[in-house]
Amino acid sequence: MRESKLWFMHILAGGLLIVFLGFHSIIMHYDTVLGYLGLSSGDALDFNSSVLPRMKSVAHTTIYLILLVIGLYHGLYGLRSMIYELAIPRGAKKAAGVFLLLVGLAVGAWGVYTILAGHLNPPPELTAVLGG
Repeated sequence: MRESKLWFMHILAGGLLIVFLGFHSIIMHYDTVLGYLGLSSGDALDFNSSVLPRMKSVAHTTIYLILLVIGLYHGLYGLRSMIYELAIPRGAKKAAGVFLLLVGLAVGAWGVYTILAGHLNPPPELTAVLGG
C-alpha cells in the first residue's frame, strides 16, 4: 500500500513537471512566439526588466519552489525505484533509499534557501551596481 502511494505521487509529480516545465519553457525560450500573441514581456534573460521582477514575484517564487520539490521527488524516487529492482541485498537497497532521502533533503534545503534568498533579498538593479 505504501509503495502504491509513493508510485502514485511519482506519476503525479511527473504530470506536474510536464505542466510546470511547459510553462517555464514557453516563458523562457519562446519569447518570439509570445510576442506574436501579444504576451511577451521582453527578453526573458534581461536582468533589470525580466529576471529581477521574477525574483520579486510571489507567483514565480512559488512556481520555482513547486518545481524544485516535484523535480527532486520525481527524480530521486525514480532512481530509488531503479535501485530497488536491482539484484542486490535488501540492506543495500535500504541504505540506498536512506542515502537518496538525505541527498534529497540536503539539495531541497539548499534549493529552498537559494530561491527564498533571491525573493526576500533581491540584488539591486544592474544599472545601480555598474553606475550607469
